Amino acid sequence: MLRIIHISDLHIRHQEIDARGHTLLQDAAAFLGKRKLNFEVHAGAHSNDKVKALETIIGSLHPDIIVVTGDVTNFGDERSFEMARDILLRLKKQTRLDKLICVPGNHDCLVERAAMLSGKSPTHGLLMRSMAKLSAEMAAMMAADDVSRSQVDTSASTLLANFNRYIVKSGLGVSSPAEPIIVDAGWGKIALFSFNSVNDPGFMANEGRVGADQLNEFNKYILDNPHKDTVNIALLHHHPISAPTSQDSAINRAYDWMQDGPLFLQYLNRQGFHFIMHGHQHEPFTCQVDYQFSEGRHIQILGAGSATQGEGIANRSSFNVLDLLTPFEAQFQRYDYQQTGFAPVADGGRILPVRPISDVRVYPYSHAQSVTPTEDAAMRELVKGCCEKAYSVDPDHEYHVFDYDIKINTAHRYFGTYRRTGQVARTRNSDGIVFVITGSPGVLYADLKLRAQDNITGKEALVHQIQDHATQKVVRVTTGARLQAGTRFDVTLFFEWQASAAEPHHCDAVNLMMFPDSVKSFKYRVSLPWCPAAARVTGYGIQNTEPQLIENEVKKISDGEYLFRVEMGSPAPMAYLFSFAPAR
Repeated sequence: MLRIIHISDLHIRHQEIDARGHTLLQDAAAFLGKRKLNFEVHAGAHSNDKVKALETIIGSLHPDIIVVTGDVTNFGDERSFEMARDILLRLKKQTRLDKLICVPGNHDCLVERAAMLSGKSPTHGLLMRSMAKLSAEMAAMMAADDVSRSQVDTSASTLLANFNRYIVKSGLGVSSPAEPIIVDAGWGKIALFSFNSVNDPGFMANEGRVGADQLNEFNKYILDNPHKDTVNIALLHHHPISAPTSQDSAINRAYDWMQDGPLFLQYLNRQGFHFIMHGHQHEPFTCQVDYQFSEGRHIQILGAGSATQGEGIANRSSFNVLDLLTPFEAQFQRYDYQQTGFAPVADGGRILPVRPISDVRVYPYSHAQSVTPTEDAAMRELVKGCCEKAYSVDPDHEYHVFDYDIKINTAHRYFGTYRRTGQVARTRNSDGIVFVITGSPGVLYADLKLRAQDNITGKEALVHQIQDHATQKVVRVTTGARLQAGTRFDVTLFFEWQASAAEPHHCDAVNLMMFPDSVKSFKYRVSLPWCPAAARVTGYGIQNTEPQLIENEVKKISDGEYLFRVEMGSPAPMAYLFSFAPAR
């Protein structure tokens, strides 16, 4: 599993900017009784309480990557960027991350845009000073004069000078979509592409645009570096399409909708992208977009709310967590700010598809098939992931050897002997070793004749049922007492699975996706009452692959008995299909 925390719209603002006095509009609001009229004029700064709560919860979530999709600051001034940089560096340090990635938002260049406009001409300067009398945001931007009017021109790059100076140069941001961050999840690589959507020529850059230059730069990179074997994620600030809950007026749509959003979505869909993460609207939502360029492959759009803007729970703040469980599915969860800090939302979690599970086939697709073969169904149930308890338990173990010894007889009965050795790896104790058994056709739990042995003591171990589906069983094996941190274990699970002539055991499968970088040696042996015509091993990740094998042989043991043997050293955490059907 690879965990990405998605935060956005921090709106960090230095306290000195808050203390620059009232505008005429604020004074008028006070005169009219703003509390009574529920009318308040402010510049929407961050909340220190929310920043502390964010640091606390993120430290406990153990992310692999943190992405920040813009509006790191409220105005883009130097002092606010210094604060924001220090906050982000603290997050990175306490989570021991190598990767924290920021993209710019329109608020991150407001000071520079104000300086550029006021320096254009005396008329522009007078207009800006007049607006500052009415707008608290404008007054703050004009007062935060850390950018010289003479040094700012109309090019987009100079209007993000502070972002580049404090974020990009601190190793917290990427300035080009042709410089993706690549992270290895074991079963495949994750590629995160950063886009600058702050290219709108308008004063507030509120509308957003990626622009032709960036798309051409990105297209050249993709043509030279195809990313067909990765989970591709695009990061930008502005929303390519509006949040479903947003009731946008015609005026709002005129200045707050991304100009080339639909084109951007269509292009990324054509390039096989899986996720788009953005902020800007402060309205968290997820949706799925499919322009039908590749059947069954959708772009999941993940919009984040503001993580830290505004005081109290009335100003709803949130962030997102995306767990890439397998190449086939991801777990999405939203965290909202409460009086006690950030907490997961009860109805804010869902499973999102990554790679279409329909791609997983034991047998080639046939148009004559009216239903999915049970072998394909069982394989898909295995590779798409198993129960949550298996994912949460097994990262606490370091596995030295996975040893599978199987015998299949002429009556289509499968005798499984699954052995695991290793030690409890982390500081907390272990409740036992989880095994996942998948097959077809479906069988009753009692008919498996499950039993286990503790090979260290030679005594019988206990088998506890966790999950019981017709074609998949999940069990936990315990040795009587809880395994202490650092304790060695060596256990074997025994079971039987009855098939039939209509659904024979012509293949087998093992899912190692829940064991990232922990299995040191993998051995598989199956004794067969037939000669396998084309024995092979296929690995299921983002793309189907032929794994690197230490040993792969078929050997005749005696008349009517053959052995198919496979060995892998430090196998990648993928799902593996072993095919050994007889000649037809």
